[in-house]
Order: sequence, then C-alpha cells, then structure tokens
Amino acid sequence: MLSYDKSTRRTQYTKWQSASLEIIQTITSKLALHFEQSKLSNIHERWLEINDLKDKEKDFHHNLEKSVEKLLYLFILNILFLKKYEANEYKKINHVQDLLSCIDKKNEVNEFPTTMYYVALLEIDKEKNYYALLNMANDFDLIELVSIYEDVISKKERKDLGKFFTEHTISKLIAALTITKESKRILDPMCGTGLFISSTIELLEQADFGVKKEFVGFEINLITAEIAKLVFKVEKLEKKYSHEVEILNVDAFNPFIRTPPSKEMFALDNEQQRVEPFDVIIGNPAYIRYQNLGQLYKYIPNKFKRAYIEVYNELLEDSKAQGKFVNAYIRASLLGNIQNMEHFKERLKLIKKKSIAYIAEDELFWHNMVKGYSGLSDSTVPTWLLSYTLCNLKGKMGFITSNSWINRDYGAMLKLFLVKLTELKYVMDLSNIVAFDDAQVSTSIVITSKKKFNPKNRVKFIKFKQIDQQNHNLHYMMTNILKGKKCYKDGKNLELQFSNWLETIESDWEDAFVRIRIVEQQDLLSELLQEKKLLKFIPAQEKIDPLLPQKWSDFFQHGSVMETLYSSNKWMSIDHLPININQGIRTGYNSFFYFKRLTFEELREKGLVKGSIQTNPCTDLYWENIYEKNLVNIEDICAPSTKIPVNYENQYNEYILVTYNYVDLGEKKDKLTFIRKKYLKKAVRSIKDLSYYDVTNERLPHYIFISGEGILRNDLNCLAENYMSEEIEGWTTMGLHAFDEATNAYVEEAMKLRVQKNEGIIYVPEMPVLQSYKNKPKKQSLPTYWYTLALQSRHIGNIFVNRINYKEIPFVLNDMKNPYVIDANFTTMTFKDNVDGKTLHVYMAIFNSSLIRLQLEKNCTVMAGGALKVEATHLRKILVPDLSVLSERQIQNLEKLGMTIKNKKFPDEHLVSEIDRLLLETVTDTEQNALKLLQEIYEEIEFVKNERLKK
Repeated sequence: MLSYDKSTRRTQYTKWQSASLEIIQTITSKLALHFEQSKLSNIHERWLEINDLKDKEKDFHHNLEKSVEKLLYLFILNILFLKKYEANEYKKINHVQDLLSCIDKKNEVNEFPTTMYYVALLEIDKEKNYYALLNMANDFDLIELVSIYEDVISKKERKDLGKFFTEHTISKLIAALTITKESKRILDPMCGTGLFISSTIELLEQADFGVKKEFVGFEINLITAEIAKLVFKVEKLEKKYSHEVEILNVDAFNPFIRTPPSKEMFALDNEQQRVEPFDVIIGNPAYIRYQNLGQLYKYIPNKFKRAYIEVYNELLEDSKAQGKFVNAYIRASLLGNIQNMEHFKERLKLIKKKSIAYIAEDELFWHNMVKGYSGLSDSTVPTWLLSYTLCNLKGKMGFITSNSWINRDYGAMLKLFLVKLTELKYVMDLSNIVAFDDAQVSTSIVITSKKKFNPKNRVKFIKFKQIDQQNHNLHYMMTNILKGKKCYKDGKNLELQFSNWLETIESDWEDAFVRIRIVEQQDLLSELLQEKKLLKFIPAQEKIDPLLPQKWSDFFQHGSVMETLYSSNKWMSIDHLPININQGIRTGYNSFFYFKRLTFEELREKGLVKGSIQTNPCTDLYWENIYEKNLVNIEDICAPSTKIPVNYENQYNEYILVTYNYVDLGEKKDKLTFIRKKYLKKAVRSIKDLSYYDVTNERLPHYIFISGEGILRNDLNCLAENYMSEEIEGWTTMGLHAFDEATNAYVEEAMKLRVQKNEGIIYVPEMPVLQSYKNKPKKQSLPTYWYTLALQSRHIGNIFVNRINYKEIPFVLNDMKNPYVIDANFTTMTFKDNVDGKTLHVYMAIFNSSLIRLQLEKNCTVMAGGALKVEATHLRKILVPDLSVLSERQIQNLEKLGMTIKNKKFPDEHLVSEIDRLLLETVTDTEQNALKLLQEIYEEIEFVKNERLKK
C-alpha cells in the first residue's frame, strides 16, 4: 500500500534530483527564452495560468523550473506504469509519438489533457529528451517514486493549496474511529495523492470488515489527481484490495457535484460528475489561510466567474477581487440546492444581501451560519460545512486540521456548528504530536456524526502530552498508552486497538502520555454564550450563562483553580464597568505618520548630521537643545532635501527635527524633516518602547503626525476657489489654517511616493485606507484629507496592554496629565467618565495581578510560536473584583500598590505577589488558604504559559 516513509522519501528525492536535473534545466532555459521572446503557444499560456506563473516575476525562472519538474515527474510515472503493467505496449514503442499515444490511451480525458503538456514539453530537443526519459525510467520503482511528490511540488504551491501529507498512523486512526462494517460509501473531499484513502484501505484489510467499500476522492489539482488515479490503478492491478476507488479531478465546493441531476440539468452541465451522499467523510483537508483562498481562483470554472461579475458588478482583475470572489463562491455553494446557474446567481444575491428575512425558518439557521462565519477563517470552517452537506444523516465525519479554530475568535461559528448540528465524539489536541514533516502547524482531530443537538451526549477531549520536552509521533504515543494499560497486543492493528480502548473510557483519565476529560455536549455552549453574534442561534432555554465560562481549550487541561477562585460573588464582568476596550490607532501607512526623534550622536551615526561636539553630555541631547547652545548650525545637516523652516534661528523652539522612513517602491532610506510641534504627539508604537509600568515623556522616542486643523496650502487654495467666502471664514474661525513651509514640504513629498497595490502601482494619497480619511466639507465640520488622521479617545487609553505577548503580559498606565497616543499594537482601556487618579491606580494594580494573568493565559488566542494575542474581545470577557465589596483598607492598599508598581521596571514579581495576596483576601477565609490558592495559581499560570511557548 502507499505510504510515506521520511527516510526513504529523502533518499528517493535525492536520486530523482540527480537523474532529472540536466533535462529539467535544459527544458526550463529554452522555455524561458520562448516566453521572453513572446513565442507562446496556447498550451504554454494555459500552463503559465495553471501554475500561477508570471514572466515578470524575479523568481519566474525558479518557479518555471519547479513546474517543469512536476510535469516531467508525472511523465516518468506514466512511463513506469506502461513498463510494468502494459509491457507489451511498452516494447512496441520506438519513437516519441508511440510513447505519447500509449499515455494518451490510458489517461482519462480531462479539461486540460496532460498529453498536451507532454507534447509541449518534448518539443524542445525531442529525441534527446525522449531517450533521457526512457533512461530515467530504468532507475525508479513506481510506488517509491510516487512517495516523493511532496518534495517535487514547490513550497509556494504547498502553502497556497495546503498540500501537507498526513502521517500514516493519523490517517488510520481517523479511519478506525469513523468506519464500521455498516459504512459503505466513504469520501475524502481533498484527497491529494490518495494517501488517506490508501491508509484507510490498509486498515480495513487488517480489520477484515468483510464488506466491500466504495471510496471517492476529490482532488482539485490536475496533476495530483492524475497521480492518485495512477496509484489506485496500480494497487487494483496488484489485487491489494477488493474495494472500489474513484478519483475525481474536481473542486469539492463546486455546487453541481452535490445535486442529483434532472435530465435537463445533466444536459446543461454534463462535464460535471455528481455524487450521492456518503456514510463517512474523512481526510486531511487542504489547510489554506484566508489570505491565500484566492489561489483557488484559477481552478474555478469560468461560468461561476461570469455569474459573479453579473451579480456583483465587479471585475476580477486583481488578487483582492479574486479572493473576494472565491469567498462568495464558497459561501453560495454551501447554501446548497443549486441545480443550474440561475440558482447559483440567486445564492450569490443571498450572500450579498445583509438581510435574508424571507428565508424559511427551518433553513435560516444554516443560511445565517454560512453567511456569518468569519472572513478570517482558514479553509477548515467551510470544509466542515461542506462535508455536512455531503454526508448522510447519522453519517460520520473525521478530519485532522489546524487546531487554531479552538482558540481563535473565528472558530466560534465552527464550534456552534459542531454542537448544534452534530453529535461530537472526540476532540483531540495534537499540538504535541509530530503530524507533518515540514509544516509548523499545530493540529487537532475531530470525530463527529451528523445528528441533531443532544445536550447529554458525552464528548471526550483528548490531549497528548510532551515526553521529556519533546514531541513524538502518534504511533509511539498510542503504543505506550496501551502498554501502560496492559492491553497492547503485538502484531494486531494498533489504531483499532487504540480506538477500542477509547470506547471503554467512561470517566476522566490521565497517565504520563495522555489526558482525557469527558464533557456533556451542553457544557460546550458555555464559551459560545459569550459571543453576542451567536446568541441569536441559541434557544432561550439553553442560555444558562455562567459567571466563569469554560473555553473548549480548558477541557484539555486539568481542572482549573479558576473554578474555585472566581466562583465568589465578589467578582464581576468587566463589561459592567464604565470602560471602553478597543484597539490603538491604525494609521494605514506608518511610514508617513510616524517619526522618531534621535539624539545628536544617533543622527551622526546614521550620517544625517555632521560636526563634532567636544562636550560629551551634549551628544546625548536632541538637535534643538544643542542648537540653542550654538554648538551646531543648519549647515551641519547632511540631508540636502531637508526643508529648513523660515526664520528657524528665531523659531527653533516651535519645531522638532525628526527622522522618518522614506519608502518609494523598493527604495527605502532614513531621512530628516522639521515638523512643527503642534502637529506632533508622542506615541507608544511597540512594546520595545516600554520597560516600565508607566509611560513618561523622556522614555518615548516616537511621534505621530496629527495634522488637526492644518491642511496643505494647495488644498486651502482649492477650498477658496470652490466654496463661498462665508464658508471659508467659518472654517477659519474653527481653526482651519495652512501648514508652515517645512511641514507642507514633508506632506507634498509623500504625495509623490509610490506603493505596490495588488498588481498595480499607486501613489500614497490614492491608498484606499487613506482615501477613507477624506470628507466632503460641510459648514458644521472642517474639511479633512488623506493626511488627516482622526484621533479618537480609544487611541489614548488610560491603561493599555500589548496585543502580542510572550513571557510577560504587563498592563501599562498612560500619562494622566498629558496622555500619549497608543498604536494598534496595543489594546486600550479608556474610562468613559473622568476617572480620578485613585481609581486608575487601583485598577492598575488589579490588571497586573496574577488573578487577571491566569484569565488571559486561559482565554486569549495562542498563535504560532507560542505568542499570546490579547484582543479587546478577550479583555471584555475577564472578571475583576467588585470594588464595592472591598474594605476601605483594601482599596487604599491597592491604590498604593498601583502607584508603586507604575514606577517599576517589569516584570516586578515581588510587587505582583503583594497585589495577589491582597486580592485573595476577598475570596479566602484564612491567610493559609490564600497562600495555598496563590501557589495553585502560580503553578497553573506556569503550566499554561509553558504549554503555549512550546508551539
């Protein structure tokens, strides 16, 4: 049977590279020359399109080489097939045409027949290539060569289309957990080269189920589908199994494959094969990030694109538009009941409309779900919904996917789908398991059935552990678990043994290798009740909203100390406080809006100023301070394009000399400019700007450009030409004025800078995000322009926290008298009313406590590399002490601790410990209980933190 052994695969690929390198390079160089000379045949143009190749790209030659390698590889596989299974035909081959004829005979007809590519491939040095190919075929075994496909395709293609092939044991375990003797029809909706199906068949043969199964595999990529067909032809010819296998080169989301055809519709869409529902749907769906969904565009038939253009009245000329189309195409397809293109257009209109109130009530849940899942979802969410539409009632589904849906906000809709429309059986966290050879993606397995909501259904959450701080493969883990239970039988199928053992588990269970917790399905609603957008999906009788909701990720851990800690009525939701929780300011173009102020020595090191100052302390001062002492003059500025303010010698205190990033397409450099102080505000850009729990003026090097009522002189002149003098006077009274010369010069320079936007080049002011800052002037409001950055209260939070955190999660206090602007790298908390210093310091202490830290560690999103993402949505769900039940002594002590910690460098574990002990007085009876609880809190924080840092 087909399997991928890493060691053997690498050896085979090295051998392949050695044998194929010369012919690949020869063909590539000559094809590239054809492209350069515009001597493209139709088949070459289609080849470019299918492989997403653009001959203007700097790495075009390399990408073309990988495409040639892939095509050559499939050609060799076909030769090996002929040689082994159609030997008589092979012996009759005397020249190129005979070879092509034999391959053409055996290949099924596709929209783009592979033989046409071979003809184009061999047109260059035809006879030489012919003999080279025959010689290569002597050195390889067919199935061994199939195993290196993962290496042959480019890394870009693997990333774009999510082609990561599953470790053999994982495939068989999913099959063991889903397939029974009664299962007849089995689908892998994104089958790749067929590894999952092959592994499943191997398991069935070992299990001796005795019932012939029908397997279907969908594969969107032509060459991958051809390889899968070849593999199963080989295994069928060698009588390795008795099951039926059919591989279809189709897009699984194509709506017509799910519709039983009427005679009329079959005639209309006769190129698309349709399928009946399945008893089991399993696989490793393509893991495509939402940013890469547009890569599916080239695989979708043109008739769907034409329908989209008609409904949306939008052209599909760039990658952004194509990505939007793919998203709408998938959602429209998932709505189902599409029998012709008119039906498809109707579904597109439903996707486009905000309201679908006229949909029947029994269909509304599904429509809302399809329309409502997050646009930030990777392909995991729509694949689950797709499988539901392809599955029989009570049929089973089992996938290995990225586990990001468990912690990310976009996973909420998928969780609701699994709870309300299926009966969950297993949810496995494989983040400590080696699932893929070279994909750094933490994975999960979900096994479920297509059934209505059963609140008492018992779901097993399974977490495989790290052993000696190392990840192991699943085979190793299952073997050791079964041996520990003394139920391992050597020589028997491991996956079936493990599946049978899991069935016997009736209560929570744990050993050195795995942790299993059993949860009633109704308890899985707890987390979902915190998502306001989901509440309309949940009936009133199910909305039992606990004070401390449990996240799905909690069920993989030990019972949490949080269950004891936050059960007291002395805690309240932060939502009940007068606090706005939001994100800091997002400029849309940081290179224009942000400046950095450097000391004289730093400017000199960058070559932006010259001169030598004998007094060392002065070199650590800023330009204006040294200019005031007459130690430098304007001629010391080395940047000739820097606009010097008029009468600078008398007005230097009104300006600040700052550096900025000059970025014009590929050109990047540091430059200097004078900006009037009134247009600059101190800003906190990143956690690197901070090391203390508070922000002070001297510690911040960054400024942000806030033009306020200032506008370009040309813009003021345009207003004078187009509006009445009374309106101009009204705006002037409101503060409207022209920039000074130096500031004006800086903004005008930016207007000439260019940026790459999708497939085109635009000027900075044309950037859509900056265009959104413009308004149509009205009498009551000042005119605004692309450079008018609107400052809101949420951009100047009283307290703020970094969004992406690693070991520490400090909350920082803004300057209460002169607050600074906070960048979008932070989540801000702004008190709605004029809050006094006492209250701020109390909350400053509370937010930096371990009691808040534990909630963040448990509830926030874990990202790649172990980073913890703290978003506004996470902060809105945390619990804080109810100050009204604290004694005056406790409030005073919290205030003192808040005042003390703000002047300390973080992390200050001693002060945090003092805050913790004080807060624990509110939930414990004795100091001994408080210390015991505190130790449990620290241990749990350390455990959860280390778990995420492993990722």
